[in-house]
Amino acid sequence: MKIRTGFVSNSSSSSFLIYGAEIDKEKLAQLLKPFYPQSMLLDDEGNVDLENLEEMLKDTELEWHRADDTKDVYVGISYSLIKDYETGEQFKARVKYELRKAFGKELDTDAFGGTLWC
Repeated sequence: MKIRTGFVSNSSSSSFLIYGAEIDKEKLAQLLKPFYPQSMLLDDEGNVDLENLEEMLKDTELEWHRADDTKDVYVGISYSLIKDYETGEQFKARVKYELRKAFGKELDTDAFGGTLWC
């Protein structure tokens, strides 16, 4: 992930820290393909239409993030949403369950953190 240093004018930022999967645009298109016709997968610029991703995640606890300097998407659950009774292992199992529920398969998972610049 690109890290910006120095002064950035006219922008806001938000930090995120999630456990989940990093998905590049080609992999994301493959994951969405069984659920959407080809004509709905890509936007006018040839990128994966993230409205379709939003629709897929609506019945899950998952959230997604994309830094503006990459086409990769991070899908997972924020560490701030760990339940009081959950161990780390239980939290990770919940994330994996939600990813399988959304995409129909298990994805490689890891911890991600970063800053999104708007």
